[in-house]
Amino acid sequence: NPMASAAAIAALEELKRLDAPSLARTKGAMFRKHLAEAGFGPDLVRGRGLMLAVEVKNPLAAMGGLLQKGVIGLPCGEGSPPQFAMAVIPPLTITDSQMRFVAMALKDVCL
Repeated sequence: NPMASAAAIAALEELKRLDAPSLARTKGAMFRKHLAEAGFGPDLVRGRGLMLAVEVKNPLAAMGGLLQKGVIGLPCGEGSPPQFAMAVIPPLTITDSQMRFVAMALKDVCL
């Protein structure tokens, strides 16, 4: 399909223009800073770039609480020993104030 191919090429060119990997690393570091300020230490946050997860005691309750605040978080994974986390994976276009809002929403719901 030529139309779909053209759209895919345009999307890839835009990601290259934005230097998406570098942008994800930079914004991910900013997001981690906001999470730390909200009370989530390095032992509670995992992931790379903007693909982050926060350790929570009850991921389903956290998901419901976040949805009420307008934030989409997805329960994810189990470890050994079993640990639960809430994945928060924002788009590259997330702003600093939006990251702060999400961090505070997570604090209100999870801590």
